[in-house]
Amino acid sequence: MLAARNLAFFACAACGGDDADVQSPVEGMLQDVSGSAAGEPESITLVSDAGDTLEFTVELLEPGSVNVEHLQLHIDQAMPVSVSFSGNGDTRVAYRIDDAPP
Repeated sequence: MLAARNLAFFACAACGGDDADVQSPVEGMLQDVSGSAAGEPESITLVSDAGDTLEFTVELLEPGSVNVEHLQLHIDQAMPVSVSFSGNGDTRVAYRIDDAPP
């Protein structure tokens, strides 16, 4: 009986909060963006729809496709984004940031 309870505890502990398993693309709300206002973002912080806080370095495949000013608008107006990225854990690199459906 004790073994069954321990197994259930570990199964539940693995269900949430582990942002290392987040798959690309991920949707959510931007929490922070850094970079020069009219220029491309250097980094972003996103709270995913699942509730994970994710940090990304930004290296866009299409330079000029999005700027800090546009992303700040998403923060100010609580508009979701979709982030395509490579890597996992502390080494996520966003290569595409798109408007997501509300």
